[in-house]
Amino acid sequence: MIKLTGIYKKFNQQEVLRGLDLTINDGETIVIIGRSGCGKSVTLKHIVGLLKPDQGSVEVDDVNIATLPPLELQSIQKKFGFLFQGAALFDSLNVSDNISFGLRTQHLMSDEKKIQERVAECLRLVGLEGIEHTMPSELSGGMRKRVGLARAIAAKPQYVLYDEPTTGVDPIMSDAINDLIINMKEKLGVTSIVVTHDMVSAYTVADRIAMMYHGTIQQIGTTREIKNTLDPVVKQFITGTAKGPITLEDRG
Repeated sequence: MIKLTGIYKKFNQQEVLRGLDLTINDGETIVIIGRSGCGKSVTLKHIVGLLKPDQGSVEVDDVNIATLPPLELQSIQKKFGFLFQGAALFDSLNVSDNISFGLRTQHLMSDEKKIQERVAECLRLVGLEGIEHTMPSELSGGMRKRVGLARAIAAKPQYVLYDEPTTGVDPIMSDAINDLIINMKEKLGVTSIVVTHDMVSAYTVADRIAMMYHGTIQQIGTTREIKNTLDPVVKQFITGTAKGPITLEDRG
Protein backbone atom coordinates (compact mmCIF):
# COMPACT_ATOMS: atom_id res chain seq x y z
CA MET A 1 0.00 0.00 0.00
CA ILE A 2 1.04 3.59 -0.67
CA LYS A 3 -0.14 6.29 1.72
CA LEU A 4 0.45 10.02 1.40
CA THR A 5 -0.46 12.02 4.51
CA GLY A 6 -0.50 15.80 4.86
CA ILE A 7 1.85 16.46 1.94
CA TYR A 8 2.94 20.05 1.41
CA LYS A 9 5.36 21.12 -1.32
CA LYS A 10 6.44 24.58 -2.39
CA PHE A 11 8.57 25.74 -5.33
CA ASN A 12 9.90 29.31 -5.36
CA GLN A 13 7.37 30.33 -2.70
CA GLN A 14 4.49 28.90 -4.76
CA GLU A 15 2.62 26.18 -2.89
CA VAL A 16 1.86 23.26 -5.20
CA LEU A 17 0.68 20.59 -2.75
CA ARG A 18 -1.40 21.75 0.19
CA GLY A 19 -1.96 19.01 2.72
CA LEU A 20 -2.61 16.23 0.22
CA ASP A 21 -3.90 12.90 1.59
CA LEU A 22 -4.14 9.84 -0.66
CA THR A 23 -4.17 6.09 -0.05
CA ILE A 24 -3.49 3.64 -2.91
CA ASN A 25 -4.46 0.06 -2.24
CA ASP A 26 -2.51 -3.00 -3.30
CA GLY A 27 -3.45 -4.25 -6.76
CA GLU A 28 -5.74 -1.36 -7.75
CA THR A 29 -5.51 1.09 -10.61
CA ILE A 30 -6.03 4.62 -9.39
CA VAL A 31 -6.28 7.51 -11.84
CA ILE A 32 -5.38 11.07 -10.82
CA ILE A 33 -7.12 13.79 -12.83
CA GLY A 34 -7.16 17.58 -12.63
CA ARG A 35 -6.20 20.77 -14.42
CA SER A 36 -2.65 21.50 -15.53
CA GLY A 37 -0.64 22.87 -12.64
CA CYS A 38 -2.77 21.33 -9.88
CA GLY A 39 0.09 19.07 -8.70
CA LYS A 40 -0.56 15.71 -10.38
CA SER A 41 2.96 15.07 -11.70
CA VAL A 42 4.47 16.49 -8.51
CA THR A 43 2.42 13.92 -6.59
CA LEU A 44 3.81 11.11 -8.77
CA LYS A 45 7.36 12.28 -8.11
CA HIS A 46 6.71 12.21 -4.36
CA ILE A 47 5.33 8.67 -4.59
CA VAL A 48 8.47 7.38 -6.31
CA GLY A 49 10.82 9.42 -4.12
CA LEU A 50 12.10 11.82 -6.79
CA LEU A 51 10.87 14.69 -4.60
CA LYS A 52 10.71 15.01 -0.83
CA PRO A 53 7.80 16.84 0.82
CA ASP A 54 8.32 20.00 2.80
CA GLN A 55 5.90 18.49 5.30
CA GLY A 56 4.06 15.17 5.60
CA SER A 57 4.85 11.51 5.01
CA VAL A 58 4.98 9.20 1.97
CA GLU A 59 4.66 5.58 3.06
CA VAL A 60 5.42 2.71 0.68
CA ASP A 61 4.69 -0.67 2.25
CA ASP A 62 4.73 0.96 5.72
CA VAL A 63 8.09 2.69 5.16
CA ASN A 64 8.20 6.51 5.18
CA ILE A 65 10.41 7.12 2.16
CA ALA A 66 10.49 10.89 2.81
CA THR A 67 13.02 10.33 5.59
CA LEU A 68 15.15 7.57 4.05
CA PRO A 69 18.84 8.04 3.22
CA PRO A 70 19.71 7.63 -0.48
CA LEU A 71 20.81 3.98 -0.43
CA GLU A 72 17.71 2.81 1.44
CA LEU A 73 15.52 4.93 -0.85
CA GLN A 74 17.04 3.26 -3.90
CA SER A 75 15.99 -0.17 -2.62
CA ILE A 76 12.39 1.08 -2.35
CA GLN A 77 12.54 2.73 -5.79
CA LYS A 78 13.30 -0.67 -7.34
CA LYS A 79 9.66 -1.54 -6.61
CA PHE A 80 8.55 1.11 -9.13
CA GLY A 81 8.32 1.28 -12.90
CA PHE A 82 7.73 4.71 -14.44
CA LEU A 83 6.27 5.46 -17.88
CA PHE A 84 7.16 9.08 -18.60
CA GLN A 85 4.89 11.34 -20.64
CA GLY A 86 7.13 11.36 -23.72
CA ALA A 87 8.40 7.79 -23.13
CA ALA A 88 11.89 9.33 -22.44
CA LEU A 89 13.77 6.76 -24.49
CA PHE A 90 17.51 7.16 -25.01
CA ASP A 91 17.82 8.10 -28.69
CA SER A 92 21.36 6.71 -28.95
CA LEU A 93 20.33 3.24 -27.73
CA ASN A 94 18.30 0.67 -29.62
CA VAL A 95 15.07 -0.77 -28.23
CA SER A 96 16.78 -3.70 -26.53
CA ASP A 97 19.32 -1.50 -24.77
CA ASN A 98 16.60 0.94 -23.70
CA ILE A 99 14.53 -1.81 -22.12
CA SER A 100 17.49 -3.47 -20.42
CA PHE A 101 19.04 -0.19 -19.24
CA GLY A 102 17.71 -0.44 -15.68
CA LEU A 103 18.47 -4.16 -15.44
CA ARG A 104 22.11 -3.42 -16.21
CA THR A 105 22.68 -0.18 -14.29
CA GLN A 106 20.95 -1.49 -11.16
CA HIS A 107 22.81 -4.82 -11.48
CA LEU A 108 19.53 -6.73 -11.37
CA MET A 109 20.65 -9.19 -14.06
CA SER A 110 24.11 -10.05 -15.36
CA ASP A 111 23.59 -13.04 -17.64
CA GLU A 112 23.31 -11.63 -21.17
CA LYS A 113 21.12 -14.47 -22.41
CA LYS A 114 18.63 -13.93 -19.57
CA ILE A 115 18.63 -10.17 -20.18
CA GLN A 116 17.73 -10.71 -23.84
CA GLU A 117 15.03 -13.20 -22.85
CA ARG A 118 13.54 -10.64 -20.47
CA VAL A 119 13.64 -7.95 -23.16
CA ALA A 120 11.81 -10.25 -25.59
CA GLU A 121 9.25 -11.15 -22.92
CA CYS A 122 8.53 -7.47 -22.17
CA LEU A 123 8.15 -6.69 -25.87
CA ARG A 124 5.66 -9.56 -26.21
CA LEU A 125 3.65 -8.17 -23.30
CA VAL A 126 3.30 -4.81 -25.09
CA GLY A 127 2.72 -6.36 -28.53
CA LEU A 128 6.01 -5.40 -30.18
CA GLU A 129 7.86 -8.63 -30.83
CA GLY A 130 11.04 -8.58 -32.89
CA ILE A 131 12.00 -4.89 -32.78
CA GLU A 132 14.96 -5.26 -30.38
CA HIS A 133 17.46 -3.68 -32.80
CA THR A 134 15.22 -0.81 -33.92
CA MET A 135 16.26 2.73 -32.97
CA PRO A 136 13.78 5.08 -31.23
CA SER A 137 13.84 7.48 -34.20
CA GLU A 138 12.28 4.74 -36.32
CA LEU A 139 9.29 4.31 -33.98
CA SER A 140 5.91 6.02 -34.05
CA GLY A 141 4.70 7.88 -31.00
CA GLY A 142 2.52 4.99 -29.92
CA MET A 143 5.34 2.48 -30.35
CA ARG A 144 7.66 4.67 -28.28
CA LYS A 145 5.08 4.67 -25.48
CA ARG A 146 4.86 0.89 -25.62
CA VAL A 147 8.65 0.50 -25.55
CA GLY A 148 8.66 2.89 -22.58
CA LEU A 149 6.15 0.63 -20.86
CA ALA A 150 8.25 -2.44 -21.68
CA ARG A 151 11.21 -0.71 -20.00
CA ALA A 152 9.02 0.22 -17.01
CA ILE A 153 8.05 -3.41 -16.37
CA ALA A 154 11.44 -4.99 -17.18
CA ALA A 155 12.51 -5.19 -13.53
CA LYS A 156 9.14 -6.73 -12.51
CA PRO A 157 8.00 -3.77 -10.41
CA GLN A 158 5.29 -3.91 -7.79
CA TYR A 159 4.02 -0.46 -8.78
CA VAL A 160 3.79 1.16 -12.23
CA LEU A 161 3.35 4.92 -12.57
CA TYR A 162 1.98 6.37 -15.82
CA ASP A 163 2.35 10.08 -16.59
CA GLU A 164 -0.15 11.08 -19.32
CA PRO A 165 0.12 7.72 -21.14
CA THR A 166 -2.35 8.60 -23.93
CA THR A 167 -1.13 12.13 -24.65
CA GLY A 168 0.06 12.66 -28.23
CA VAL A 169 -1.32 9.46 -29.72
CA ASP A 170 -4.35 8.85 -31.94
CA PRO A 171 -7.61 7.39 -30.56
CA ILE A 172 -6.84 3.87 -31.81
CA MET A 173 -3.43 3.84 -30.13
CA SER A 174 -4.97 5.41 -27.04
CA ASP A 175 -7.33 2.43 -26.80
CA ALA A 176 -4.38 0.08 -27.22
CA ILE A 177 -2.48 1.76 -24.40
CA ASN A 178 -5.56 1.58 -22.16
CA ASP A 179 -5.75 -2.14 -22.89
CA LEU A 180 -2.07 -2.48 -21.97
CA ILE A 181 -2.62 -0.76 -18.61
CA ILE A 182 -5.46 -3.18 -17.87
CA ASN A 183 -3.37 -6.16 -19.02
CA MET A 184 -0.43 -5.14 -16.80
CA LYS A 185 -2.75 -5.31 -13.83
CA GLU A 186 -4.37 -8.60 -14.84
CA LYS A 187 -1.25 -10.43 -16.03
CA LEU A 188 1.38 -9.01 -13.66
CA GLY A 189 -0.76 -8.04 -10.66
CA VAL A 190 0.82 -4.60 -10.45
CA THR A 191 -0.61 -1.59 -8.64
CA SER A 192 -1.03 1.24 -11.15
CA ILE A 193 -1.10 5.02 -10.64
CA VAL A 194 -2.15 6.90 -13.78
CA VAL A 195 -2.05 10.68 -14.26
CA THR A 196 -4.18 11.82 -17.19
CA HIS A 197 -6.42 14.53 -18.64
CA ASP A 198 -8.15 11.91 -20.80
CA MET A 199 -11.48 11.08 -19.17
CA VAL A 200 -12.22 8.27 -21.64
CA SER A 201 -8.96 6.64 -20.57
CA ALA A 202 -9.69 7.34 -16.90
CA TYR A 203 -13.10 5.68 -17.03
CA THR A 204 -11.66 2.73 -18.96
CA VAL A 205 -8.75 1.78 -16.71
CA ALA A 206 -9.59 3.07 -13.23
CA ASP A 207 -10.79 1.22 -10.16
CA ARG A 208 -10.91 4.62 -8.47
CA ILE A 209 -10.45 8.19 -9.68
CA ALA A 210 -8.96 11.01 -7.58
CA MET A 211 -9.65 14.58 -8.68
CA MET A 212 -6.97 17.07 -7.66
CA TYR A 213 -7.70 20.76 -7.27
CA HIS A 214 -5.29 23.42 -5.98
CA GLY A 215 -2.90 20.88 -4.49
CA THR A 216 -5.37 18.67 -2.61
CA ILE A 217 -7.77 15.83 -3.40
CA GLN A 218 -11.14 17.38 -4.19
CA GLN A 219 -12.94 14.03 -4.50
CA ILE A 220 -12.03 10.36 -4.79
CA GLY A 221 -14.33 7.53 -5.76
CA THR A 222 -15.23 4.80 -8.22
CA THR A 223 -15.85 5.69 -11.85
CA ARG A 224 -19.60 5.56 -11.17
CA GLU A 225 -19.25 7.94 -8.20
CA ILE A 226 -17.15 10.39 -10.22
CA LYS A 227 -19.49 10.27 -13.23
CA ASN A 228 -22.45 11.01 -10.95
CA THR A 229 -20.69 13.59 -8.78
CA LEU A 230 -22.55 16.56 -7.35
CA ASP A 231 -19.30 18.42 -6.62
CA PRO A 232 -19.33 21.45 -8.97
CA VAL A 233 -15.52 21.53 -9.34
CA VAL A 234 -15.32 17.87 -10.32
CA LYS A 235 -18.39 18.09 -12.53
CA GLN A 236 -16.94 21.07 -14.39
CA PHE A 237 -13.72 19.20 -15.12
CA ILE A 238 -15.21 15.89 -16.26
CA THR A 239 -17.83 17.51 -18.49
CA GLY A 240 -15.48 20.17 -19.88
CA THR A 241 -17.89 23.01 -19.15
CA ALA A 242 -16.54 26.47 -18.39
CA LYS A 243 -17.30 28.04 -15.04
CA GLY A 244 -15.76 31.43 -14.47
CA PRO A 245 -12.27 32.60 -15.47
CA ILE A 246 -9.29 30.27 -15.31
CA THR A 247 -6.75 31.79 -12.91
CA LEU A 248 -2.97 31.95 -13.39
CA GLU A 249 -2.75 29.34 -10.64
CA ASP A 250 -5.03 27.00 -12.58
CA ARG A 251 -2.84 27.37 -15.66
CA GLY A 252 0.23 26.43 -13.60
